[in-house]
Parts: sequence; structure tokens; C-alpha cells
Amino acid sequence: MLQMGILEVEVFDIWGIDFMEPFLSSFGNLYILLVVGYVSKWVEAVALPTNDTKSIVRFLRKKYFSRFGTLGALISILNNICLRCKNREETLIHAMKDCPKAREILVAGGLNDRLLDRNYINCIDWLEDVFQDLDNKAAADFLTLLWNNWNDRNNTVLKRKMEAVVKKRWTKPPVGCVKVNVDATVLNGCTGVGAVARDHDGFVIGGCYNFQKTAMDISGAEVEAFKVGLKLEKNLNVGRLIVESDSAILVNAVNKRRLDITILGQCIRSECDVFSSFESVQVKWTNRNSNYAADFLCKLAIRNENDLYFDMEYPMDIHNIIIRDAIN
Repeated sequence: MLQMGILEVEVFDIWGIDFMEPFLSSFGNLYILLVVGYVSKWVEAVALPTNDTKSIVRFLRKKYFSRFGTLGALISILNNICLRCKNREETLIHAMKDCPKAREILVAGGLNDRLLDRNYINCIDWLEDVFQDLDNKAAADFLTLLWNNWNDRNNTVLKRKMEAVVKKRWTKPPVGCVKVNVDATVLNGCTGVGAVARDHDGFVIGGCYNFQKTAMDISGAEVEAFKVGLKLEKNLNVGRLIVESDSAILVNAVNKRRLDITILGQCIRSECDVFSSFESVQVKWTNRNSNYAADFLCKLAIRNENDLYFDMEYPMDIHNIIIRDAIN
């Protein structure tokens, strides 16, 4: 019987196999070896007298390899080398975020560069920063991304199988609707906002980008992009409108504007007064890859340092980006 309380361990703190300690001796055992199979939902704990590698090997031979029939897990544990990139120590933050394959999965799922580029030592610090930026829907999508990433890691370790990442693209709106994608970029002391509107066949019916030679707060820049997108659609006499943005903060603020008493909330409520000009308006979050055209327009505004409005005829560099989305 244990003489001390069991230490609390969160799931993300356990790297496949972990020792829990210290405990007072119980029948000669000082440690508890905890093994978690995240994908198979398999958990097992065993009391052991030592916490060395030989104890792990004996346990794996008896319990783990007989079940899964592979030495991949042991290779990863003992060498502590990431089997996906093969050139870095496999810490938890590396497996979940920093490994090139993990980053490819997260980017394909639409996670912003700002949430990927910062360096972290502990995985929990990164997760806390990410969840502060996401609304409930985006957080659920992010958790799915983490599961897919972890599943990809396990397939590599246990099955020696690596799958290609399938990137999400822009999708057409329902018949009778127009979708406008909006985005904002703050770069080198300048701000660029972009909006592009497409009908249910995927054809561009209008778009624009605006340039400001001042660095706005990113939240304010996203609101400005939202404002530009609504103005664009109003001028096009659109009836049923879908607005897409990869800013979870913006989308969350719009959809909860009646409860938001912040300055941002007041700005959003003011901009949403124009909703009465449309038959219906939906504001949705989308991943970054699905918002590529609007993102490109933002960067084009900063590069060209000017404003541009276009209808169904637009410059060739914009045409190439639209075609890329349409080929989806």
C-alpha cells in the first residue's frame, strides 16, 4: 500500500512512457511505470523497484511488444531521436510543434505563423498561448490537429509508415451566396488589408487591397479588413453573404458582439450595423490555407504601397492566386 499520495500527471506531460516517483517503499517497489497508448486508448501501470532502462525493456517485452509486435517504440525511447525528421532529440514540444512534419501538419490545418514561430521549452506554455487566441470552434479544430499530428508520430514509430499531408483549400459557397475572404498583415511598419469576393461557381466578382504606412495593432487591422470586405459586398449589391477570416479573435468578437464590452467589441458592433443591408450574413473562421488569396492581397498592398479595387478583370499575379484556389 502506498504511503504517499499519487502525483497528478496531465496527459500531455506523459511522453508515452513515464516514471512516477518518489514513493515510500512498498514490497520493495519505489517507482510506478506508467504507459499510455494514446491512439489505442491503452493504459497500464506497474510498480517497480528501479527506474532504469532494463526495467522498461522487461515491461515492454512482456506487455507492449506482444500486443503491437514492433520494436519501434523501444528504439524511440532508448535513442530519444525523432524518427520523423531523424535529426533532433524527440522532446514533447518537438514532437507536437517543432518537428518539420509536425509543423507541416499544423500549417496545413491553418495555424498562424505567429503561433508557430515563437520558441518554447515547455509544450504546456505553447498550448496556453494558442488557446488564448482561439474561440471554441477553432480550439476544437486545433485539438483535432494535435490528434492527427500525434497519430502521425505513432504511425511512424510503431508502423514505420509516413503519410503525406493533405492541405485544405478554399471551398465554394452554397448556390445563391457570395463568399468574401478578408485578411490583414502588419509588416515592416506598414499595414495591408485585403478582400476578395467569389460566387457559388468560384468566379471572382470583386476584390481590393488597401495600404497604410503605419503599423496597426493586428486586432485593429483585422477589423479594418472586415470593414473593407463588408463595404465591398455592399457596393456589389450582394444578398446572402458569407465572410471568412483566419482570425479567430475577429470571428469570435463578431459572433459575440452583443456580450463584448471591450473597445474592440464596440468597434465590431458599429461595423456590423451594415448587416441590415443584406438578406443574411454569416461570419466564419477558416484555416490559413483556405484564406490564401486574401492573405496574398495584403502582402501585395504592402509590396506595392498603394490601393487597388478590381471587378472581374484583375492583374495577372492576382489571377494566378485565384486559379490556384479554383483548382482545388
